[in-house]
Amino acid sequence: MKFLFFLIKTLFLLGLFCASCSGWNKIDSTKLIKEWKVDYIDLNGKKVKHLHFGDEEFIYDFRNDKTYLIYLPSNKAEFSATGKWKVNEDETIDLKDAKNVTYAKIVSVEDNNMILTPVSNDSNQYGNLVRYHYIPK
Repeated sequence: MKFLFFLIKTLFLLGLFCASCSGWNKIDSTKLIKEWKVDYIDLNGKKVKHLHFGDEEFIYDFRNDKTYLIYLPSNKAEFSATGKWKVNEDETIDLKDAKNVTYAKIVSVEDNNMILTPVSNDSNQYGNLVRYHYIPK
């Protein structure tokens, strides 16, 4: 019985050590550097294709200098905005607008998909109910 307890304790501590190792579960922000378009939106478990401007959704263009451009493909010259992005210790990426206010978080980014959630600073927090799923443009 003591051996079993020792073995379980050792495996638990080894798991904690490995989880804190450098590079474990680190978000690879280099995968972010590209243009992304909406694949679908998850609204509290319901898959929706489009929310804004008919069939057109915003494109995000993330750049190496930790800035981004967001635009509508049909009207890039007139409707676009810029901002900055920052990787957090909790392995999310904050998206900040031109006023340096965080309005969204990227909670996952891989080679072929990215998940973005809105952030709200008021009591109407809907960020957990809405998840934008992006794919490379």
